[in-house]
Amino acid sequence: MILQNIIFPIESICDEEELYYRKIGIPFCRNTEENGLRFIKDQRVNFDTYFNSFSLFKWWKYTNVNNVRLNLKLEGQFTVNLVHYYFKENYGFEWQVSDTYIVGKQGRTEMFSFDYKTDNPFGLLTFELMAMEDNSILRGGYYSSDVEPECMQRVKIGIGICTYKREHYVKNNMQNISRIILENNECPIRDQIEVFISDNAQTLSGIFDKENRIHVFNNKNTGGSGGFSRTMIEVNRANLRGEEFTHILLMDDDVIFEPESIFRTHAILSVLKEEYRDAFVGGAMFFTDRKYMQHANGEYWHGERWDSFITTYNLDRDMRKLNQIVENEYLTDANYQAWWYCAIPMSICRLDNLSLPLFIKSDDIEFSMRNLKHLVTLNGIAVWHESFESKYSASNEYYTVRNYLITTSIHHVGLGVGDIMAYVKKSTRHLLSNYKYRELELFYQGIEDFLKGVDYLKSIDPESYHPKIMAGGYKMVNADELDLPFSEKLYYDTLEIPNSKSILYKLVRLFTLNGLLLPSDKVVALGMWGGTHTQTFRAKYIIRYEPVSKKAFVLKRSKKKFFKNIFLYFRLSRKVKKRFEAAKRDFAERYEELIGVEFWEEKI
Repeated sequence: MILQNIIFPIESICDEEELYYRKIGIPFCRNTEENGLRFIKDQRVNFDTYFNSFSLFKWWKYTNVNNVRLNLKLEGQFTVNLVHYYFKENYGFEWQVSDTYIVGKQGRTEMFSFDYKTDNPFGLLTFELMAMEDNSILRGGYYSSDVEPECMQRVKIGIGICTYKREHYVKNNMQNISRIILENNECPIRDQIEVFISDNAQTLSGIFDKENRIHVFNNKNTGGSGGFSRTMIEVNRANLRGEEFTHILLMDDDVIFEPESIFRTHAILSVLKEEYRDAFVGGAMFFTDRKYMQHANGEYWHGERWDSFITTYNLDRDMRKLNQIVENEYLTDANYQAWWYCAIPMSICRLDNLSLPLFIKSDDIEFSMRNLKHLVTLNGIAVWHESFESKYSASNEYYTVRNYLITTSIHHVGLGVGDIMAYVKKSTRHLLSNYKYRELELFYQGIEDFLKGVDYLKSIDPESYHPKIMAGGYKMVNADELDLPFSEKLYYDTLEIPNSKSILYKLVRLFTLNGLLLPSDKVVALGMWGGTHTQTFRAKYIIRYEPVSKKAFVLKRSKKKFFKNIFLYFRLSRKVKKRFEAAKRDFAERYEELIGVEFWEEKI
């Protein structure tokens, strides 16, 4: 059984070479036309990389695999070193060459067996090649194992993609998955993969051929929760027709992914141990503008920590570096998987167990809280995603707070009125000091809508309600189109402003409402989120700037809007004290009315 393939960079997916192989010593050029590596004599290449090392510990822990072979298609003469990287007790690693082979046969697949020791099944397995003559070529290869048939399960995956006006991403991804999997007669899983696309903007009709197992369903704009629920419904309907899908793989529409990630997901699902058959398989998230940088690999939701309720594991790792690759394999206590890449058993994604109608934000968290028992992550299973700053929207404040309160209510986190008002107070201070008056009003609206309970959430028509929420935000433009003079120097200079610890300064800020009552023409520039009181003190304008897209918008201080929001704060406080416990109880007792196919069929 093939567990994972040796893969090379593809420009349309990722050309970050050191995620795939690492050249040592004499430079050489990859022969892209032959989909391989052509060596000169004495050239060494290591494959101890994110995509081409083998995650020994994860395969040992979660699967029935108990032996591993490396299979390489080589031309010319090579020295092949098999290498084992071990975890050290307090992070870091050690390594040893377990075997060395000299091979010189032409155009054959050579097999090398690793010493798969169950008394030390930690770390990574990998290999190093050194050419012993010019024009030696690595054509490809794979890691494989002999797994007894009774230790395997049949796997068929329906890939569920929710999209809204992301035609470019969807077309490119479908081209890659078709070329490498769906239309590739040599791909062993080509008949076990189909794609189900929920087209929330209804702009993809007629583009894909159903015969190629890519299905598009026109859907109302019910957000991510509605779109992903639609794909769950359609895969269930396919099973009612006898298709026998075992898993659904949920993926965002604005990602780039290695089709090999799908192959590896299928492989690990096929050999899971009995106690992990209900596991989710999650993919890491990398950034599209820095394809070597991993943003997340496992996350933890702290429902009780209103001030910081998500911990992101393996944050901002440079996955070109060997120590980062090894440390990325340590187990975490992650309790949810974001739906940028999440494979879930169909025994869980039933027609009576779909997503809550949260539109966006926290739908994947709530679903995980309700269903996830085990999460398997693995080096080499990942997507590249746009940075969150480049997707900034003030409407997120509405959905984040409303959906957070719904999720904590359902899962009995135990937050009281005092906790919520502390959350509201801190958010109010932060948003007021950053002149995000509209965003603060959306934040308050999210809490008020939560207080209205289940019946109100059921009554919302997302297609008409979401535009109203969006209208309360800000319009981003190219930074050079702003009415104010702007330079990136202003942005970086503002970021360098240190927090002042002076008592006098703090008193001045306090009694002048962070400079609101003082005259000023000061202009500062910050990112889409954040900003300290010191950075925004006495500013008349705050330019919010996103350095990747070069987009920006301007916020202007306003005494009128400031005091309007203070009034709204006290009005909301009274409502929270009066209605919070009843709303919390309502969602805890009645949420099942929101997750069944009967409810969703009226919405989609």
